[in-house]
Amino acid sequence: IKCQPCWRIGRFKRLGKYSPPPWPGGFCGFTGPLIVRWYFWTKIMKRQSFQLIFLPLLFLLLANLACMEPKDEKQEEDHPFRIIDRSPSWSPDGRAIVYYHSQSIDSTGKWSPDTSGLYLINPDGTNKRLLRIGFTHDPDWSPDGKWVVYGERGEIFKIKANGDSLIQLTFEGRNFYPDWSPDGTKITYDRSVSDQAGKSGIWLLNSNGSERNWIFGGAHPTWHPDGKNIIAVIGVSPVGGWKKFIRYNINESVVQETLSVVIGNSNEHPKYSPNGNKILFISQPYGNRHQLWVMDSDGENQIQLTQDGGWTGDWAPSGESIVFTNALDGRLWIMNTHGNQWRQLTFKPE
Repeated sequence: IKCQPCWRIGRFKRLGKYSPPPWPGGFCGFTGPLIVRWYFWTKIMKRQSFQLIFLPLLFLLLANLACMEPKDEKQEEDHPFRIIDRSPSWSPDGRAIVYYHSQSIDSTGKWSPDTSGLYLINPDGTNKRLLRIGFTHDPDWSPDGKWVVYGERGEIFKIKANGDSLIQLTFEGRNFYPDWSPDGTKITYDRSVSDQAGKSGIWLLNSNGSERNWIFGGAHPTWHPDGKNIIAVIGVSPVGGWKKFIRYNINESVVQETLSVVIGNSNEHPKYSPNGNKILFISQPYGNRHQLWVMDSDGENQIQLTQDGGWTGDWAPSGESIVFTNALDGRLWIMNTHGNQWRQLTFKPE
């Protein structure tokens, strides 16, 4: 019985499509295909056009691998990036902070003995209570402090601060990051995907859910305290995230200003200070973690507030403190506007 690879080589020879090399002996069913593949590979490598394209790419790949620094596993373990309590929003009277808490898993694989959802807590860390159970996100207070608007399952809802009167405001599209206007009549939000119901970008609706309208392209909207302007993020950075901030005038329906923010970074989630003179935001350099920053409303005097990782935050009504997520432990902390005097607000449940 002939060896199958040898038979194929003989067939190729008869057809004039193959000239066998001077290999001694016969082929077995295992080594034959490997030798044939090796022979064709050497034929390809001898072609000058292939060498001009492939060999430089191979050299660059090997050089890149040689220059890569080994990952410091101990450093990653000592400095994790955790987000457990996030998207805090300070009530207008300064007496409560609403935020989203996600149930976490410990090193043994056990779930924490609590529930994911919207929570309220006093600024001194007391009176923590569940407002809305479920996978919610990005809460914001109404100016009178009676309602909280938030996202859930890609739609916008509002609920009274005492947990009553849950009302759905949007019913189509993928909608996130709601923000209540200073006069309480409007809510702006981010629609992330264009579909039959409308295009992606910044939308505006009445606080009762009526008259939903697209106003401009962007994401992560937030109101200026004067109620006339909205700031949002646009563009794509080298990190793959958002790059610049734009200021949109509601009355004139025009983009009035573009802020470069931290050049080369992904810049997200801007928040005006109560007097409108500062902007709090998060920024991520390429290959590194997000940090919390603050700058003047015109983009000048950019100051990094966290060094080991920070996520979204909000201003106290007085403008003297900031509540934010410390990414080292994933919990909420409070600091002053210079990045000092840290105080932990939320803790791991017992």
